[in-house]
Amino acid sequence: MKSSWELPIKPSVVLETYFIVEESKTQLAEVKIFKPKTDFPHRERQVIKEIEQNTNINVKKKQINGPQLSIIMNKEDKTRGTGTTGPKRKLPWSP
Repeated sequence: MKSSWELPIKPSVVLETYFIVEESKTQLAEVKIFKPKTDFPHRERQVIKEIEQNTNINVKKKQINGPQLSIIMNKEDKTRGTGTTGPKRKLPWSP
């Protein structure tokens, strides 16, 4: 008479972890990555382009211990050396 007892199958933690990791890799490979759009409204982007294209204005982009800053200076002031030593003034805002 044959026994009907069967060997219980033990789950393999390593094998299950491997399958989970491989499934995650497959899901990540299917994700489409898009370049983030700028946070500036259309009009502000236009003004920035106009300033950068103006030859009378010097625009420098620097990153010093934090976010990137744009430094805008009149080229005449830069050639005379008065651009950074003169009094600071607030630029007019016109949305």
